[in-house]
Amino acid sequence: MSDAARRADLAQSARASENASMSTYNAARSLSQQNAQRADLAQQARTAEEQSMNSMADWGKEVKSVVAAGPGWTSVELNNGQIETRKGDRASRNNNPGNIEAGDFAKKAGAVGTDGRFAVFSTKEDGFKAISSLLGTSRYSSKTVEGAISSYAPPSENNTASYVSRVASAIGVSKDTPMSSLTSTQRDAMARAITGVEGNTGYAKTTTGTDRFASTYMGGKATSTAPSAAERNAATTQEAAKAQQNDPSGLPPGTYRGYDPSGLPAETPAAGPVPTSRPERPRSLTEKVAAGAIDVGLGMLPGIGTAVSVVNGGLALTGNKTLGERIAGSIATGEGAGSGPDSGKDHLGGGRGEQIVKDKSTVPEKTESFEDRYIKFVDPTKRPTPAEKWNYDTGGYA
Repeated sequence: MSDAARRADLAQSARASENASMSTYNAARSLSQQNAQRADLAQQARTAEEQSMNSMADWGKEVKSVVAAGPGWTSVELNNGQIETRKGDRASRNNNPGNIEAGDFAKKAGAVGTDGRFAVFSTKEDGFKAISSLLGTSRYSSKTVEGAISSYAPPSENNTASYVSRVASAIGVSKDTPMSSLTSTQRDAMARAITGVEGNTGYAKTTTGTDRFASTYMGGKATSTAPSAAERNAATTQEAAKAQQNDPSGLPPGTYRGYDPSGLPAETPAAGPVPTSRPERPRSLTEKVAAGAIDVGLGMLPGIGTAVSVVNGGLALTGNKTLGERIAGSIATGEGAGSGPDSGKDHLGGGRGEQIVKDKSTVPEKTESFEDRYIKFVDPTKRPTPAEKWNYDTGGYA
């Protein structure tokens, strides 16, 4: 082989070796980039999981409903399933810094219950937003600052002159300033001034029950506070009140006092609303088959079949009987399908100072929510903690 041929062969071998080296380098670089991406994704997943668990824990400590209330205290159920009894000023324990009365406005603003007269909000932030929203309604926007406060906190229940002076001074305007001229910043300042007058000095709390989010999702041990003797007695009395609503004849005299004509607060809170429906009647296989056939037939009717199917789907998702089940049930029992009981009317809302509630038999309205039906459960399945899943220290979650 000539020298020129050998040089050409060596050059070709060098190029092939260089190409193989570059291919190996590129593959290693690509693998390194993939590993870096995987590590980044794993870190993002850990961060998202921590945020999700923290958000769930925070939501679990928000108020879901009112259990009972009395002078100086309010018992609420939290989203995490625990019962929290709060003792302190009304504005603080009700998450209602403006002491807004229960009613249509309060419900629209996010109130989850009432202590008998005043609204209870899920969080203090929700209660504060409700003040600003209320001040922006036509009931107050057409008045001056003095007129708005006189309506919000009437002289029959408050030292209105002092109230007006403190609020006007806090927002830096005269008492004759029209509410409509206030900026959103000034309205917020007015809301903060109102919270200062209404109390908001804080509350002491006693918590009972198990935080189901801590045991199921947070990876910690199930925490439960043993109830005191007074709380056990209160729980026993509440159970007695529930029994009385169904059959008062079997209770000893004086178990449930209800309204006291003397005007003094009752010591026994009601545990829940009076049942308004009969127990579910077991259905036979024939009735179930008939109900299914009726639903299918209604769904095939020209013109209305689609609408009927949508209605049946909504009824089934919300746990109610379908049209076919209602019709089959009425045929089996000889009764009409009927309609549910009227939910009643709401009281008008408005702001007030601290008041003695004379009607002590506080029975908050309690309805089954979507969360109750589909989410509220304690999953016995062992779930890995962040430490177990990601192999890093999460002592703060225990």
